[in-house]
Amino acid sequence: MQTPDDIEERDGDNDTSVLSYSTNRVTLVWVKSAVYAHPTPRAKDNICGYLSLSRRPSPTTRDASASDLLLSWTPADDLHDELDEYQKMELDSSCNIRVRTPNIHGNAYAFSVTIQEIATIQVRPPRTGWSHGSIQVTLVSNTPLTGLFFHDNECVSTLQEQKQRATTFDPFGESGHMFWGFDSLLTILQALTSIKKSDTSASTYVLNPSLPPMPAARRDKGPTLQWKILERFSRITRLGRSTADQILESEAGKDLLARLPPQFRQMVASPQAQNLAREYDSARLYLARWAASISDASQFSPPSAASELFQEETSLGMFEVLSLSDVSRREPVTEEEWRALFNERGEFIRSEHEIKELLFHGACVESIMGEVWSFLLGVFPWDSDTEIRRALAASKRDEYYKLKRQWFDQLDNPTPEFVEERHRIEKDIHRTDRQHPLFENEDMPSPDPTAEWGTNAHMEQLKDILLTYNEYNKDLGYVQGMADLLSPVYVVSEDDGLSFWAFVGLMDRMQRNFLRDQSGMRLQLTQLTEITHFMLPRLYAHLEKCESLNFFFFFRMLLILFKREFEFDTILKIWTCLLTNYYSPDFQIFCALAILDLHAEVMMTHLHAFDEILKYVNDLSGRMKADEILARAEKLYLAFQAKARELEKRQKTEMEKVKKQQAKKGAKRDDAAVEEVMKKYELSDNLAKLLGKQ
Repeated sequence: MQTPDDIEERDGDNDTSVLSYSTNRVTLVWVKSAVYAHPTPRAKDNICGYLSLSRRPSPTTRDASASDLLLSWTPADDLHDELDEYQKMELDSSCNIRVRTPNIHGNAYAFSVTIQEIATIQVRPPRTGWSHGSIQVTLVSNTPLTGLFFHDNECVSTLQEQKQRATTFDPFGESGHMFWGFDSLLTILQALTSIKKSDTSASTYVLNPSLPPMPAARRDKGPTLQWKILERFSRITRLGRSTADQILESEAGKDLLARLPPQFRQMVASPQAQNLAREYDSARLYLARWAASISDASQFSPPSAASELFQEETSLGMFEVLSLSDVSRREPVTEEEWRALFNERGEFIRSEHEIKELLFHGACVESIMGEVWSFLLGVFPWDSDTEIRRALAASKRDEYYKLKRQWFDQLDNPTPEFVEERHRIEKDIHRTDRQHPLFENEDMPSPDPTAEWGTNAHMEQLKDILLTYNEYNKDLGYVQGMADLLSPVYVVSEDDGLSFWAFVGLMDRMQRNFLRDQSGMRLQLTQLTEITHFMLPRLYAHLEKCESLNFFFFFRMLLILFKREFEFDTILKIWTCLLTNYYSPDFQIFCALAILDLHAEVMMTHLHAFDEILKYVNDLSGRMKADEILARAEKLYLAFQAKARELEKRQKTEMEKVKKQQAKKGAKRDDAAVEEVMKKYELSDNLAKLLGKQ
């Protein structure tokens, strides 16, 4: 008979408590090596471990069930003397091997849960851009466990299985993907318990759908230790220094610090944490950053707002929404691939749309970017051949030098307006992209004797191009921020004449951002507001409470196309995608929406004032992943497009209903009723423009 002393209840950091029988060992059922936790984006911080299924002795006389099967992930370093047993079981599952119940103490990422406690397993197979397939286990208490990554190239059993399948000409698993580590876990789970694909998500498996819910005491153990500490911070409206010290010096606080990864320990000891003693607002911001870093640690996007759902209920009914797996990025177009797109006369052998699709989904390598942008920015027509482009290049260089001469010849007797404009341009150029090799050195004196800085040949070329554009577009002139837009154009070309005309093409697209009445920026921020309301209504409601619907925190991103948010090389790729206009000339709005979507849960949970949101979004600079944002933006655009089409269908259906009802009653046509239906199911003009409609 079991006694209370035989049962040890263990609380894990990930809310993964299980009942383990300390007087018994568990029998290994299945083992997979080289399954890693990725605590940070840095590969050096990855933790190698073993994923296992084991069966513990049943506490009753009944047959073993889902409550007796444990799914565990244990760091390899924690297996100690039992490592050989796990390795043996992995290679020969017929062995009868008993080991100690997996120990999750002392590691923030380890877990051991019963199969009955698991609600879903979200799966991401290996694919281009993600060399390691991964899974995310979520408990019935809605608690996500550590995201796990299958390093199949290091796993002996997976390599053996792949080799065997190759010899039998069947390299694929049941899912249709190339066989990978999760496939063997799926096979054993299908044999031992009830598991099926979700009806709403092709990438999610649901476990034990027919089992009754677990008792509340087992299902929900409350917040994890980390969040218990953090919630104590958030409940204190005026946190004194001594109070903060007491929390961090408490036993729970010390336990938290001991078990957190090094970068999290540094955060707690950082000036931000010390400032908790003085400002509650800073505490909330600190919590938000913490939440974002934890979400990023497993490289699974945090649960987002409406866009993460396959179906979304809105005030207008149910809408289907595409999953992120429906879109994918490709590797950049190489020089070899680019050359293969031309025939011997230098004409494209594929359509403009097909080429733009390639560039939108992968951009291109920098060595061909200048040539690619010449097409995207209208310097060369898409139907031209080599001879035509050679003649156009010569003609455009001549035209540039003629425009340049108009202001250059006046340098001996410049007007006060010209002197002021030149000074503003020089000042901006001097602080633009100075970390780039072309602009970092000052190896010649400035032509302006009053200047406090030096210059170099490339910075002088930038200055000349902007002064020439000032002459070319006198109505607009030079506005701060244009130097940020010119710099990438010049870098990919390094030809001042062609750079000028490429910049003209870019400014044809961007000049609305620099209008003195700011009408262009107001329109884009209004569009962002409206599409957030349409696509992410929960986040919109939260931002409204925070008085943040002016979206001022996206002003800089939209003004200069995210130029300050990413590294220079990355922005070249982002711009290549945006310049294709593949989906919309306003695709930057969907990139901004994607950023909101990716950080929606953090904002809604932890940020409660405009200044907090502003600071949080500003601090994202340099920390965002371009491919993740572009893929999410594409998904959001397609979902928006699908919703717009659904609205059109519903508008027609409802209008027909109204007309039939009026005809049935024999009444005169009620134009007001028809108009009401029209307005209810009609996109605003601002949203219609995002689809290219008026």
